[in-house]
Amino acid sequence: MTCPGSRLKGEVPEDPDFTIPLGEAVVRRQGHDVTVVAYIGTVRCAMEAAEALEKDSISVEIVDPRTLRPMDEQTIVRSVRKTHRAVVVDSGVGFVGLHSADRPPRGTSSI
Repeated sequence: MTCPGSRLKGEVPEDPDFTIPLGEAVVRRQGHDVTVVAYIGTVRCAMEAAEALEKDSISVEIVDPRTLRPMDEQTIVRSVRKTHRAVVVDSGVGFVGLHSADRPPRGTSSI
């Protein structure tokens, strides 16, 4: 399955004051067998995979952190406690992917 995130198109809120709350994840799909944490373009790929897995009676919960710093760890942990399994989907872009969230920003120290 390929899910090119750079080709995503969708609706843009018309409200000029629309904001995404920092550090507030959203559960995009409820499930009970496995938690998938997906960010930006990988959310659509995770949703497609969840639909395919549903045909095999696998219920996938999808958590979208929406922001990496700060990251809403509570929502992710709550979901994993429910499903007892976690899969992280990452786009592989070194400085903006989920795997980079635990690294300090460039030019700073991790002290």
